[in-house]
Amino acid sequence: SSLFANNTDTNGAGLDDSIKNVEEDVINFLVVGIDQDDGRETNQLTDTILVVSFHVKDKNVTVLQIPRDTYIGEEYTSTGKINALYASSHVEEYKGIEGLAQFIYDKLNIPIDHYATITMKGFRQVIDQIGGVEVDVPNPINLDGVELDPGKQVLNGDQAEKFVRQRHGEGYSNGDIDRLEMQRLFMASLVNKLLSTSK
Repeated sequence: SSLFANNTDTNGAGLDDSIKNVEEDVINFLVVGIDQDDGRETNQLTDTILVVSFHVKDKNVTVLQIPRDTYIGEEYTSTGKINALYASSHVEEYKGIEGLAQFIYDKLNIPIDHYATITMKGFRQVIDQIGGVEVDVPNPINLDGVELDPGKQVLNGDQAEKFVRQRHGEGYSNGDIDRLEMQRLFMASLVNKLLSTSK
């Protein structure tokens, strides 16, 4: 859609044909959230890595979350974590978005047909453009000056960013695993909002 086209980098042309899906009934998208924002332009860690599968016949969508701290080995990145491949892989073929897609295919045997990358700024803009997203916040959040109390509320772009990035504090004892759960909760709310506005 034009909404996401203005705030994301989407493509598939740069991907090697050998990693694309041979099944016509399934289209896989690699969706990556880049930790790139004002003052953090050189970091470019992939804080969110998703493989979204669209099943054409039944129009069903499934999502595989790959934790940002997944250990892949120090032969690939200085930290050994998958979130550093995008910007600083030690292996040239695994750098950038095409390289990350290649790594996921080579190591997890998951075909990738297309990709989309979005920065934090783009994420905030998308959420604001659709009028925010209602989320039932399960735990208190206090991150970078944004405070959210538990309960149902409509999150604007800035609040939504903090919601999906929070992984420490009251009720967040499992670190990145808790953040994955919050991202799942937010994605479900976002899909519901997009479906309700497209009718």
